[in-house]
Amino acid sequence: MDEIWRTTWGERTSPALLRLDGHDRVALAQDRDPRSQWPPYALFGLAPTAVARGVVTAAMPVTGWLLDSRGELGFPLLAFVADAPLSLCVTTGLPPGSYVVPQGLRIEMVHRPSTDEPALACEARQETTDGRYALSSGRLRSSDGTVQAVAIGRQLIRSVEIDRLRPLPSSPPPRDETDLPFSRPPAGEPVAAEVWARRRPLEVVRHQIEGRLPLPPLYHLTGMRPVSVDEGTVRLELPAVHWLDTPVFGGALTMLAATAIELAADTGMGVGRRASLLDLSCDFLRPGTEAGPDIEARAHTIHVGQQTQVVDGEVVQGRRTLVTARATLRSVPS
Repeated sequence: MDEIWRTTWGERTSPALLRLDGHDRVALAQDRDPRSQWPPYALFGLAPTAVARGVVTAAMPVTGWLLDSRGELGFPLLAFVADAPLSLCVTTGLPPGSYVVPQGLRIEMVHRPSTDEPALACEARQETTDGRYALSSGRLRSSDGTVQAVAIGRQLIRSVEIDRLRPLPSSPPPRDETDLPFSRPPAGEPVAAEVWARRRPLEVVRHQIEGRLPLPPLYHLTGMRPVSVDEGTVRLELPAVHWLDTPVFGGALTMLAATAIELAADTGMGVGRRASLLDLSCDFLRPGTEAGPDIEARAHTIHVGQQTQVVDGEVVQGRRTLVTARATLRSVPS
């Protein structure tokens, strides 16, 4: 597997930025050189593109690196994009010294994004807060305004003593979009359409694990990979490396959980069928760390109906459960 994910991308956010109020912190991220963005943003090109108090839009360019095993932009990517502005819009209303910790995310999938889109974008706004907890909502839309997904985020608000923080770092350099990871030619490739036409999804994933079929670009970008599979169950691993940062970006954990859940449902499908996410609910229990063991997602089907399935998932690091998730999926032609 090409190991672009092992390279150090971006820069960790300085705790000294908490000396600024929340709006100024997010606005600063909007203006940063892409090479010095927060590592999860730098790897994918994700960044805030519009910032106002209580409202933030974030976007991620669509590149060949984002393709899944079917050569599409999977619904798990929408959860990845949504997580950022759902927290940032709450951050814009915070005073110096305060910050948010994501507690949960729920997303309803509407339309799968097209690979012809220039970017995946989500506009999020704060709905309510009592000073300790906040609720935010967001919509992901295509370039023509079609709603792709609707998301709800739940955040915990914490604070630190400003006097204990270091001085603010120097201003970021001008934007420079040269030599960015997502601008390089992608590694890996989707599984060919003729393979999907004659094999069950379960066989395809097994052959990917065995190295008989290719892993898609998204796996090569992130380091994510399937390690075991059976009908109705799957296990994925994600190396704990620099781009995830500490605490690990919630959007990455959500994407990992959603991918495992979709694959677990897929394994019960016959030839010419696939599982498509309808909704996903994640609860963040504790933070992950890049310094720990590899992060693992496990998913298993708990109910199969005539048209839909319900799948449970969890994301763990060592003995620690980071995320619990549940999703409803429907069977559609592949």
